[in-house]
Amino acid sequence: MKIFVIISIIFTTTTFAHAQSETASTGYKDGFYFQTDDGNFLFKVGSRINTLYSYGKLENEPNVSSLDLAHAKLYFGGHAFNKTIQFYAQSAFAQNTRSNPLGLQNENTAFSLEDYYVRGNYGDVALQMGQFKVPFSKQYMIYSGNLQFATRSIASDAFQFGRDRGVLLTGKKTWLSYMLGFFNGGSQMTMPSISNLTNSQNISNDSNGQGLMYIARLSVFPQRPTGFSEGDVDFNEASRIEWGTSVALDQNRDFDTDFNQSLDEPKTNTLSVSSDFSYLRRGFSLQGEFYYRNNHFQSISDVHSIGFYAQTGYFIMPRSFEIAARYAWLDPNHNTGNDQSREISGVLNWYISNNHKHKMQWQYTNVHQDVASKNDHWFHWMVQLTI
Repeated sequence: MKIFVIISIIFTTTTFAHAQSETASTGYKDGFYFQTDDGNFLFKVGSRINTLYSYGKLENEPNVSSLDLAHAKLYFGGHAFNKTIQFYAQSAFAQNTRSNPLGLQNENTAFSLEDYYVRGNYGDVALQMGQFKVPFSKQYMIYSGNLQFATRSIASDAFQFGRDRGVLLTGKKTWLSYMLGFFNGGSQMTMPSISNLTNSQNISNDSNGQGLMYIARLSVFPQRPTGFSEGDVDFNEASRIEWGTSVALDQNRDFDTDFNQSLDEPKTNTLSVSSDFSYLRRGFSLQGEFYYRNNHFQSISDVHSIGFYAQTGYFIMPRSFEIAARYAWLDPNHNTGNDQSREISGVLNWYISNNHKHKMQWQYTNVHQDVASKNDHWFHWMVQLTI
């Protein structure tokens, strides 16, 4: 908390100091802002709260009835000296202590500084440095407040790389966009699993490894991109179509093969690939993603992991009420039988302000895990308020 306050004071003081000779304005637009009239300095503060009630009818463990703070975000950002130099920082305050975390977004600490970075924009090209989400798995890259469901799919949760410290070069043309970057790739890694998401947040803070993670992403949109928001909330009259592919090479990664929080396989090289598709038009949405990962160990055979999800939605009342369905499948070790998981979900969304900022979601999810023939039913009710 002290770090976040200090950073806020530094940016605020700097902005005011350089802008003192200029006239300025304050107000609210997607957050409270201070901006000089010449547009060279902008400082904006906002927040988001997601309250979540979950009921889980579970096999082989007690049922869950829990009211949680799924997300509690406080963020600030803007630009300094001119519009090409941007900055952003985001903290998370949610704390969830229930024993079964399924349905939560892995925010189990009272305070965490999630994102903090500086970005320089030069036309259609930008260079970003700091800590932020690794651009792998588009559903994970999408801001959690802009999701179609109260939770991400079990496949995207299992294959994402979380947040990391690194450098990212991005660019955009008329019909494509690209991302090239490298990250620390620290902390221990595990095979994809819906119950062992150890690589989800701030993974590079205690990195002792010598290898780096390299990543490349390419998106193609023959007409217009679908962007980083799920569901056709804007009710686009013209079609939006986008295909994307991400490739990540993680070198010399410490690996935990038996999920006991200890190092089993040092210097593991991991190759991960994801491919996604999305389509929007007149309240209808369709999207999906396929994941593949190969872990090359030093002393045991390689492990191949695969998974995918597909989801679709339709606004029964334009920009207000939406229904959506999703199917996801996960195989953490293709060489081992009886370890697959499947998800079937349905959701009813009420967009109170005709956008993602203020909404209410009612979701049902069935998760079947082949291990011990475990079959769980989850009911989620989430309310989102963005200020």
